[in-house]
Amino acid sequence: MLGEKHHHALRTLQIPDGAPPVLSNHALKTAALQHRQRTWLAFRDPVTHGMLCPYYGPQSYLRFDPLDVRVARASLRFGIMRTNATLHSWGRRPSPICSHASCAAAGVPDTCDHVLLQCPRFRALRNLANARLLRARIVPNKLSLLGILPQGSSRPQRAVAMSAGYELLASIFSIFCV
Repeated sequence: MLGEKHHHALRTLQIPDGAPPVLSNHALKTAALQHRQRTWLAFRDPVTHGMLCPYYGPQSYLRFDPLDVRVARASLRFGIMRTNATLHSWGRRPSPICSHASCAAAGVPDTCDHVLLQCPRFRALRNLANARLLRARIVPNKLSLLGILPQGSSRPQRAVAMSAGYELLASIFSIFCV
């Protein structure tokens, strides 16, 4: 039984056949990490993955943004903004439908993506932020509006992306986070 589990682990983690039966903790951790990385690369979303940077510290907006923008950015990024859909899933609202008149008529759920990318309530501020991003040659999308850019972006592009959505995010904060 133990031999079968050992051989299955060796095949799964792709440990060489000549490896000793008792591996060191370092060898096991390294093999497991490489296996997780291979699995993640096999199932990742290439668009989102291209936007991620290898820096593992806190995002720069946590260090530089004003508190209201920081809270809105993080809440939208992690999908925990107190929108009707989120509050409905928590059992605090009877309906997940957006409260804006045209969205309510169409029955559009009030999700974080809807607030950031589609809701007519924020259309003017979103268009302003998108124009700023386009002037800096940055494709406007959810991640760039939240200040997250692909690897290799220049420092000025990062600065524009961080500041482009300030008014939009501050307005979102004033409605959903206060």
